This record gives sequence, C-alpha cells and structure tokens, in this order.
Amino acid sequence: MFSFFKVETPVCVLSPDSDNARIDLALRVAAVSSLLGAPKPGELSESSPLSALPPFDVLLEEAPNWGSEASLNSSPPSPSTAASTREGGGGGGGTGGGHIDASRAGPGCLPSPASAPFVVSEDCLTLDVYAPASALRSPNRASLPVVVYIFGGSLVSGCTSRSGPLDALVERASHDNRPFVLLAMNYRLGALGFAAVSELAEGDPRGTSGNYGFLDQILALQWARDNIAAFGGDPQQVTLMGHSSGGTSIFALLAAPAAQGLFHAALTLSGSPNVTMARSEKEEQDRALWLPGTGCAAKAGAELAQCLREADALTLQNALPQSYMEYSFDKSVPDLGKGSLGWSSLAFVDGVTIARPVHEALSSGVAGNVSVLFQNVQCENPPERGSEAYLATHLAKFATGKELDPVFSEYAALAKSYAPEDERSQYSAAALVADTSVTCGTVSLAAAAARGQAPGVFVGTVVRGASHAKRDLSCVGIAFSTQLPFHRFDLDLVLAWADARGSADVWQPPMWCPFKPSSVDVQLAEDLWGHWLHFILQGRPQVSWADVRQSEAASNGAYSHALLGGTDSGGTVNVVDWKLFVCSSMEEMGIGQPYWWIN
Repeated sequence: MFSFFKVETPVCVLSPDSDNARIDLALRVAAVSSLLGAPKPGELSESSPLSALPPFDVLLEEAPNWGSEASLNSSPPSPSTAASTREGGGGGGGTGGGHIDASRAGPGCLPSPASAPFVVSEDCLTLDVYAPASALRSPNRASLPVVVYIFGGSLVSGCTSRSGPLDALVERASHDNRPFVLLAMNYRLGALGFAAVSELAEGDPRGTSGNYGFLDQILALQWARDNIAAFGGDPQQVTLMGHSSGGTSIFALLAAPAAQGLFHAALTLSGSPNVTMARSEKEEQDRALWLPGTGCAAKAGAELAQCLREADALTLQNALPQSYMEYSFDKSVPDLGKGSLGWSSLAFVDGVTIARPVHEALSSGVAGNVSVLFQNVQCENPPERGSEAYLATHLAKFATGKELDPVFSEYAALAKSYAPEDERSQYSAAALVADTSVTCGTVSLAAAAARGQAPGVFVGTVVRGASHAKRDLSCVGIAFSTQLPFHRFDLDLVLAWADARGSADVWQPPMWCPFKPSSVDVQLAEDLWGHWLHFILQGRPQVSWADVRQSEAASNGAYSHALLGGTDSGGTVNVVDWKLFVCSSMEEMGIGQPYWWIN
C-alpha cells in the first residue's frame, strides 16, 4: 500500500525541511498546523494511511479583491504575502494567522456559464501535489521527475478535483519503481481568465489584458521551481501534461517567455493547435461579442474599465456567448461561408504573455530545449448516425467530387481497419473532421519543432477505440454509445486502468460509464501509459514510438507518425508520412489553419 503526500485547498504550504513556522520562498510558506505536526524525514511509512498525514495547503496568490465590488482582476496574479484566516477549506481569502484543513480539494474557478456540478469560487487559485511517501523520507528529496498536469475544459470549465484519479498514476508508477511527483493547479477560466479589451490594459503592468489563466499556470510553474524539491521533486526535470484545453495551454506556454526554463518536456493530448489570434483581433472580437452582455458596453475609457472591475463575476462569466464554447461534430466541420470554424477565441497572442504563435516559437527554437509529444485520437467528435451526409455536403463546397473521392477513400480504408462494421461510416466522417481540426495542426507543429531542433519530437494518434463493446456515454449526458476513439478516450482509459490497480473486472473511467475491459483494452492502456511514463522519465516514449525525424526519408521532408492501438493487440506501429496526403489535400482545398480547433 502506498501513501501520498497530498497538497490541496487554498492557503499555504508547509516545507517539511523547515524548522520555522513561517519562511519566505517565492511565495510565503507557512505551517498550517504546528511545528509538532510537521512530518520529518523518516516519519512517514508506506503503511501510513493518507488520513494520518498532517494537513498541508498551497496558496498560489493573494485572493484577488474580486467579490461583488471588484470581480474582474485585470492584472497578473501575485504571490501571497499572508496566510488565510479560513477554517475548514471554505470561504474567501484574507490575511492574518490561522490554519486550514487541506485534506479536501479546494473550489474550482468560476466557469462560463457560471454553473457547475462542483464547488466553485472566485478564490480558487490552488494546487494539489501528489508524491510517494518514500519521496519525503529520502535524504536527497530533489530527485524525482515532476509532472505538472493542466486540466481541460475549453478554457471555460474544469478544476483539479474533477480531473480524475491523478493520484492513481503516481501510485502506479511508484508501485512499478518508476516514481514521480505530480502537481495540478486551478486557473482562471472564461471571461475572468481570458477576456481582453484595450481599456483593461491601462491598469495591467504588462500593458495588455487577457490571458490571465496562462499567468496563473506560469505562477504555478514558478512555485514548482522554488518549492517542489521539498516534496521529492526535481525542478530541473519538469514535464507539462495536459488534455484538451490543457494541451492548448501547453501550446501557449511554449510561446510564453516567462515560462521558458520552467519545464523541460511537453506532453499534449488533443490540444487545440490554433493559438494564433492577434491582440487587435481579440480585443475587437471581445468588444463585439462579450462586452454587450456585461452591462458596461455604453461606457468608454476609464469608466468602462472601472465598470468591468466592479461588475458581478457571474454577469461577466455569463456574458460569454456560445461561440466561445463550441464543441461538437457539426461545429467542427469546415464551413466555406465562414472561412474558419467560426469559433470565438479565448487564448490569443498578446505579444507579452504569449509572445508569438506557437508554430513560430517552435520553428525558431525560442521554445527552448524542450522535447515535445503531441497526441490525439482519431475520432475526436463521433457523429450521430446520419451526420456523414452533413459533412459531405459542406466539403462539396470546397472541391469537386473528383478531388474529394481519393480523400474519402483514405478514410474508408482507415475505418475498415479500425472500426466495427456498423460504425465505419461514422468513423470515416469523424476521422476526417478530427484531422482537419486537430491532427493536421499537430503534425504541422511537430514539423515546426523539428525545424527548431527540439531534442525530441513525437506525434501520434490513437486509432483504436473500445475493442469489443460500445462504450455507454449516457452517464455523462451523451445519448448514444460508440466503439470509436473519441475525445478523452485515451486519458480516461489510462486513468481507469491505473485506478483499477491491475484488476480486469470492471473499470470506472472518470468521464464515461463503467465497463469490463478486454485484453486489447488492457494492452492499449498499458502501451499508452508506458509511452507517457517513459517520456516523463527520459524525454522520449518507448522505443516502439519513433521520433518524427527517424523516417528513412526524413532528409526529404518525410516524417514518422505513430499509430497508437495500430496493431491487432493494441500496440504501436509507425507509418511514414501517414497524414501527408490527406492534410496536404485539405490544404490545397483551402481547409487549413483557420479550421483548426481553438480554446
């Protein structure tokens, strides 16, 4: 049995090495109980129950003075300078002495729209740390690799406590004698995290506005640099890992000057590769689409900025229209009339926090000496039966049937290899849309990273879904079942496998219904986790997943693409230039970067 030192809920963190009740690091570090309650090397054993560990807590920033009078904090987060007076893990921020029970998760940040099935608060910038108990006993604590996990949710929803059993990954790795430390942070979402208008830039030391959520993530990375050694982590071996908009965040951080040197590898799962909107376009967009719902649109200049800062937080979050939160098969289909997906962007290139588009950062080498692994699934948005005709109708606006037929044939062959017979048409349609919205973009980013001489560059796609039975999605509000590899299928498969602790009876994925796995499911989960863990520990996946530059024809521009689940048993195979034909064909038809996912 393995115990974990779990840091949760707002306020402060106790350094186990400290002989003082309070010490200053990059953040104020304070004991949350007393010196006598502080664990010391050798006091924790692998048989210690989690409940026996003393409570610890982390505050990422002094609680912004949002509330009803100042709900839009249009400035970067700042380190805390005082401990909280809260008791029991609830309430708002404050100053003064006191301590807090850190045995339960802190609230998530307010989502957009402002409703959620979990506890949320404006006072939400907390982080969780999971570490093997042995890491605290080791005399040389700063030795284990560190994973900084960024949750997804289209940058409008989510929190660390709803990310699934991340501790199961730490436990599984420790059980296999390949331990690491994991940190996960909350960050501001929706309008409070990303809205930008020029008037708010006046009070921001950056001289711009928006992208506050990315600043929160950078602050968490700075905290890890300064404090993670106290929990057994090596600040010089940090891997970012994120799914969906967590992956999008990683793309943004690769282009963030303040994040350089704070992480050394990046693992993205189905991230949106289109972080390209310029500041002027973003401010114009938010002024036209978001501002009218805030109640402040009639004001200008300093009065507008003051109105937004005094507006109710729920009003600001609910003012975001649906175009900022699109996510469906139909909304991912290229539309010639729009010239893009027509989605509204939260993340953008402000020239300061995100200095340039990520493909420029990668190709120029300014992203630093960072190895990258870009992964997605082949059917990000499985359509309901009948949606294939919708796709064909829209694509016919871009090209003739003669031009489209070879592309459709490629996807029909792919579906025949990896989809059950009754879902081949849906697989083919979903695969095409996944490529135009995600896969082609990540292949392009991988090529940019290779040009920028990144030490390791790996790109792969999960091609196989459930092996023997349709996955029931009704428990998460989706009215159909599928065997296709849908969005988050890969992450939830691995989390369910790790959480089952080797049992093959019934697995409970975080975001879909319980199921009984087959041997192929087990093999695919083990193969995926093997690749991720090897990348975390050594900067490259297992040998069966080749670097994009390891193709025999790499000198002529060819690349290597891993098909995850590509073998009958659920293993990995590499194919040279696997997506070159379909991606280049789409590009020639005019279906390129404007149709990649955002947010």
